[in-house]
Amino acid sequence: MPYKDYEKHKISMVAYYEANKQEILEYQKAYREANKEKIKMRDKARYERKKEAIRSQRKSYYEENKARVLASQKSYLKANRETIRARTRTYRIANKQDIRKKAKANYEQNKETILASQRTYRIANKDKIKISQKAKRKANLASRMVYLEKNRQKLLTQSRTYHANNKYKRNSQSNAWKKANPVSVKIMNQKAIKKRNAMKSLSNLAKLVEVAKNLQLICT
Repeated sequence: MPYKDYEKHKISMVAYYEANKQEILEYQKAYREANKEKIKMRDKARYERKKEAIRSQRKSYYEENKARVLASQKSYLKANRETIRARTRTYRIANKQDIRKKAKANYEQNKETILASQRTYRIANKDKIKISQKAKRKANLASRMVYLEKNRQKLLTQSRTYHANNKYKRNSQSNAWKKANPVSVKIMNQKAIKKRNAMKSLSNLAKLVEVAKNLQLICT
């Protein structure tokens, strides 16, 4: 030990700290602000040196104090919800590209595991997912109907303007597609003719039924 009477020295140090607490804290804060990068690099180097030991220490501490840690986390999250959200949002906006790259790289690296996990979850929660999707569709439809009703005139004006501005463009695109896909066009035309003929047949049948009814009335 560097001191002969360690306990005596410890007591004197604690007493000094208690007497000059505010001053010491202010000095520490100022030092940290002035040497932010230096401290970060030092902490990173220390972590890299003792990575496994630190991880195992954290893990063992978490296992021993799981309930207390979770309760503490929960209370902190509840108390600082808005601050955390704002901070997360700011970070995401600032690091958008990096986050996407990392997510993509992680997906590519663990593609099979992720897909298998998703498949397992979908099978296990089939009914739950179905109910959730149905509720979501219902809510989206309701909100869409409200939006359409609210902005009806505006949307109609926009639609008319767009169609008027893109009339020739749409016609040229349609003609180009027809030229490029003659087989598809032929099938579509055949389907349209069949549908039209079916509708005509139904119409003729309705007319015949009407005539038959009239004849019956005349005969009686």
